[in-house]
Amino acid sequence: MRLRVDGGRRWGRWVLNERGAEAVELAIALPILVMLLLGTVTSGLAFFDKISLNGAAREAGRFGATYPEEDAASPDVWFVDVATVAQITATGALTEGVSGRSICVARGSEGGSVRRYVVGASDLIDAGTYADAWCPSGEPDLLAGSGHEAVQIVVERDANIQALLFSTTVQLVSDATTRFER
Repeated sequence: MRLRVDGGRRWGRWVLNERGAEAVELAIALPILVMLLLGTVTSGLAFFDKISLNGAAREAGRFGATYPEEDAASPDVWFVDVATVAQITATGALTEGVSGRSICVARGSEGGSVRRYVVGASDLIDAGTYADAWCPSGEPDLLAGSGHEAVQIVVERDANIQALLFSTTVQLVSDATTRFER
């Protein structure tokens, strides 16, 4: 560090030569700022996907609750139609090939029969599997002894949150249970 007199404009005042200090400060601060910015953007995208999944589960549940099985070509087509509504209303968050994607549609009654349809990550919407159980999230809360039928929708997908030095994958899950209306 050199000391110099400031060209006579300031008599008797010593000024430190700080040439290059800004570059060093920028080199230290820039990676931290980039990490914060990247983490904020990818977290915001994951939050947008979570909101899309919430809307998709709610809309598909409402559609399934008001869509009579008799209007579908067959009982199996009813499940495919409800899963299609979930996929369409998710604004791209549930398209084929999305990592960790799962769409589960179940219909049944408290203490009665249950049927479910599940579409996996790489499955086409009409190539899912059937089973006689509620979706993996568990049996919905139905009034005991009510005999009400319900439609349960569970949608999920993976989302990556990245920063410069680290990355994490979180599983986004949304579900909705709606009483079946006749």
